[in-house]
Amino acid sequence: MTTLFVDVETTGVSVVRDSIIQISGIFVVDGEEKERFDFKVRPYKEGRLSSFLENLLGTTNSEIEKFTEHTEVFSKVKSLFSKYTNNGKEKIFLCAYNGQFDVNFISDWFQMNGDNYFFKYIYTPIIDVMYIAGFALSRIRPQMPNFKLGTVYKTLFNEDLDNAHNSMADIEGTMRIYNYLCKNLLPSA
Repeated sequence: MTTLFVDVETTGVSVVRDSIIQISGIFVVDGEEKERFDFKVRPYKEGRLSSFLENLLGTTNSEIEKFTEHTEVFSKVKSLFSKYTNNGKEKIFLCAYNGQFDVNFISDWFQMNGDNYFFKYIYTPIIDVMYIAGFALSRIRPQMPNFKLGTVYKTLFNEDLDNAHNSMADIEGTMRIYNYLCKNLLPSA
């Protein structure tokens, strides 16, 4: 079984106006980490970072203009998808936190680059760790201030998620939550 833990950071929340500025992933095959990628992407749509997002992400609009051209990053990401899916003949499980956000941006990015078949690479529905955590933490959810990745991480592990809103750090946090919940929620085989 091949799973891709993935996360994107973007210039905003509108898939129509905003761009991926960081895409990261960790491929896991039969429980063993095989490969990581972490790309910074120059914006390819009109949306730019608000001052709030500049502070949250720790980067500026002038810095992201120096990131790698999106078509070059797309070529590398698509090559990795092809590698782990036998050129689209097999599928991978895509795992993310609030994953529909990531899937919408990645699918749109694939289409912008002339590939309308992003979903040929992945099983649907995706594995959304936010929903798994929502079930697992349902009894204490009313006491939680929100259900952001960092809040769930702190609730489960009593420590802060370091470097939140860096997509690789977010993936590492998501993987830790996912593995913990699978171990503690699923019956052993």
